[in-house]
Amino acid sequence: MDSLRSFFKIGNGPSSSHTMGPQKAAAAFLINNPGADLFKVSLYGSLAATGKGHLTDQVIRETLGEKPVEFLWFPEEEMPEHPNGLKLEAWQGDTLLGTWEGYSVGGGSIRSSGDSRVEGSLSVYPHDNMREILKFCNKKGITLWEYVSLHEGDDIREFLKEVLDRMMATMEEGLETEGVLPGRLGLSRKASMYHKRAGMMKSPSPPRPGSSPMPWPCLK
Repeated sequence: MDSLRSFFKIGNGPSSSHTMGPQKAAAAFLINNPGADLFKVSLYGSLAATGKGHLTDQVIRETLGEKPVEFLWFPEEEMPEHPNGLKLEAWQGDTLLGTWEGYSVGGGSIRSSGDSRVEGSLSVYPHDNMREILKFCNKKGITLWEYVSLHEGDDIREFLKEVLDRMMATMEEGLETEGVLPGRLGLSRKASMYHKRAGMMKSPSPPRPGSSPMPWPCLK
């Protein structure tokens, strides 16, 4: 079973598969092709159909830096191994320096074409399901968090604390920020409005001592 580090990832939203995954692929491709003066990016299937709304092109462009980026969109065409397919090309003049084909398979993870391995995944647990884990914990007399530390190392606590801190900061920012969400859909931010409305609502009064609970209607 994979490490918790494989499940919790920090990166650009709004979508782990449409934003974080393509960003990771573009960053690795840039490292391997530093001499390119033009990048071509082909997006297929779901990445192409909803990529503009999920800022796929924006995050790829920002990741590849100041070099020109040409996007090709194929929403009606899927690559053979996954709906979220993409191809990256690095050019220097008329010379093709390098290519990469792969998939954004969810959770911010990517996989190269023809390779079943998910890049960045790390298997650290010897058990495959919760039943086996609890059985092991009961046998050894340890708690679940001790089981995690046993296989992840004590530094997993700092990692999870960072994840929690980023989660809370993101929630606070969402509750405080008004206006329109980033992207081309022009959707209004609603969390702040709902939060303010909830704060103006009165809490229900507690029942008086000895009073009967509210009757439920009879269904016949």
